[in-house]
Formats: sequence, structure tokens, C-alpha cells
Amino acid sequence: MNYQLLMDMAINVGEMMLSHGAEAHRVEDTVYRILKTANLQTTEVFVIMTGMFATISDPSIDTITVTKRVRSRGNNLKQICYANEISRQFCDGWITLEEAMELVEMGCRWEYTMSMSMLGNLLIVTTFPLLVGGTFYDCAASFIAGIFVSSAIFWTQKIQMHPFMKDLTVSFLAGALYLTLNKILPFAIHQDAVIIACIMPLVPGVAITNAIRDTLNGDYVSGAARAVEAFIKALGIALGVGISLMMLGGILA
Repeated sequence: MNYQLLMDMAINVGEMMLSHGAEAHRVEDTVYRILKTANLQTTEVFVIMTGMFATISDPSIDTITVTKRVRSRGNNLKQICYANEISRQFCDGWITLEEAMELVEMGCRWEYTMSMSMLGNLLIVTTFPLLVGGTFYDCAASFIAGIFVSSAIFWTQKIQMHPFMKDLTVSFLAGALYLTLNKILPFAIHQDAVIIACIMPLVPGVAITNAIRDTLNGDYVSGAARAVEAFIKALGIALGVGISLMMLGGILA
């Protein structure tokens, strides 16, 4: 067996999962199972939110140790499921190591297009007011605001704006759009419904869930890190909306 290729494949699977929102213990278990197929004397894997460490060793081979830093994190359950499926097929012997590596490289190229991302955000923003007691007028206003919010999310990601500043900027825009629409539209809209709908694509729901799950599984470092990440995102969103309402409320009231 090509042990270096096995390590590369396992690390790439782990990176795919970790960078798309998987919990630390899930990534650790997946990478461990892949490496354990080599039946070597030592197999160690340690995963935190921002990276992973893996080692395989045996008297018959030189020790192989890899450290992988994961800088970008998002939410894409399709990629997590895809990585899990590759792991299961390889560990069960349905595919070879080379085939697994090819599938991993193919999956790394799969990303949502700009149009798909914007359409998804627009659907969330448009329909969410109904879940918080809003009216169809609120949905119409949210649809208009969602066009600008979805565009802002895309362009802040494209220029690689700092995550905190991205949340601050987009949420500021959400507050400003509500005030503008409330002034120019011929029908009444509810502030809470429209603003909450506009910031929903930013809310760190997955980060909060993973923080709890990692903590309950004993991964306290990753759990605490994800909790802090969620708090910082929530702070940026709250500041952005609050600043826009305070600064522009008197002007556009």
C-alpha cells in the first residue's frame, strides 16, 4: 500500500469535511477509520476547528506525520455527505485507494455557483417573514431587500472581506434597506420580520449546534472555539443592525 497516498487522501477528506461545517469528532473519526485500514501499529488523529494532525507509524515503515491548517469554513452538508460516502466505500473495500483519491479531488472542485448561492439566500430572505408572524407585504419587502443582501454577501466573500466586517456590513445594509423600504413603499411592513429575514443567511446556527455537539463529545477546545466564533458573528450582526437604525433612523423615519 502507498502509505503517503493514504495519508494524503485521509487528510483531504478531513479538510473537505472540516471546511464545510462538520463537527471535530466526526472528522477525527472519519480520518482515523481511513488510516486504520493500513493496519499499522500506530494511528493517531487529532482535530480542532482550525486544523488537524495525523500520524501513522510502524516498525516496517518510516513515520508519516501531517499537519493541515484549515483557514476557511462554511456550511455545505452535501460536501460532508460526499466525504462520508467516500470514506465508507473505501473502508468497506468497494473502491481502491487511487479511486478514492480521484473522487476526493473531484469533490474538491464542486462549489455552489454565484447564481445558486444568491438564489438560495434570496429564497430564505423572501419566505422567512412568514415564520415570525409577518405578512405577504413583509415577504414582498424582504424580496426586494434580499436582492441587495444576497449581492452584498456574494461580493464581500469575493473580495475576501474579514468575516466580522462582512457580517457588520451586510447587517448594516439590512437595517438601512428596511428603513428605506418602510419610507417609500405604499404599504406598511413590520420591522422585526423584515430585518430578521434579511440577516438570516448570516446567523451562525450551524456553528452554535456544532459547538454544543463538540462540547458534549469531549472536544472542549473545538467546542469553545466554535462558541466564540458564533458569538463574534452574532455581535457583528447585532452591531451592524443597531448602528444602521441609530444612524439612519432619524433621517429615514
